[in-house]
Amino acid sequence: ICWLDVDISSIKYEDKIAVQCLLVDSTESRLAHQKILSISNRLAKVEETERHQLADILHDSVGENLTALSIALNVIKTQLNTHPVEELQERINDCLELVRQTGERTRSLMYDLHPVGLEEDGVLGALQIYCAHIAYRSNIKITIQPEELIFRFPETIEIALFRIAQEALNNVVKHAHARQVLINFRVEAEKIYMLVKDDGDGFDTDLLKKLAKQSHWGILSMQERAESAGGLLKVESKVGCGTSIIVEVPF
Repeated sequence: ICWLDVDISSIKYEDKIAVQCLLVDSTESRLAHQKILSISNRLAKVEETERHQLADILHDSVGENLTALSIALNVIKTQLNTHPVEELQERINDCLELVRQTGERTRSLMYDLHPVGLEEDGVLGALQIYCAHIAYRSNIKITIQPEELIFRFPETIEIALFRIAQEALNNVVKHAHARQVLINFRVEAEKIYMLVKDDGDGFDTDLLKKLAKQSHWGILSMQERAESAGGLLKVESKVGCGTSIIVEVPF
């Protein structure tokens, strides 16, 4: 396919009129524009999927806990003058446990929705906080190298790298049965490389296209986020040998 922009104008010289036709090959710019639109549309779909997932979590976890808490408190209210203090104390303890679970789940959602420390400490600092939270919840050892980065990167790049690492870690927790995860950053020739590698079950990469279409794996969203930052994402895996997510982004 080739696109040409045509500009036709007339030129008058003395008693003669000539027609000037200017042809400009706009193929490259149009293809680039189409690619940007395609990425933008796919990212919008990814964000919509994430909104649905958030709504489901709020309904299934926080919403159900609040409903159970409301019911329990109403029961306690009706039994204040008719039941022994010990029995009411047991119900109150159940309510306190529901409050604790709801608070923990809410904090988890806050971590997922907004990277704590990203603005002040960059992608590395935000991941250190997030990984400590994930390691506590999952009992997976997560190592981040190096411990400090000399450079700060554009906000779009830092957000993309964080979200990709976040999705990769979610896959590890949900599917990989891993014990250890390594997140490694490397800066070279005006590019930043990020590796997220686990020692989990792994999978046959011949199934990658099929897995990418399954929203719960998040592979498509990782690819879209990498492309939105002008980068590339590669997935390497082998059954029984873990999985590596490699991201390369220019800055």
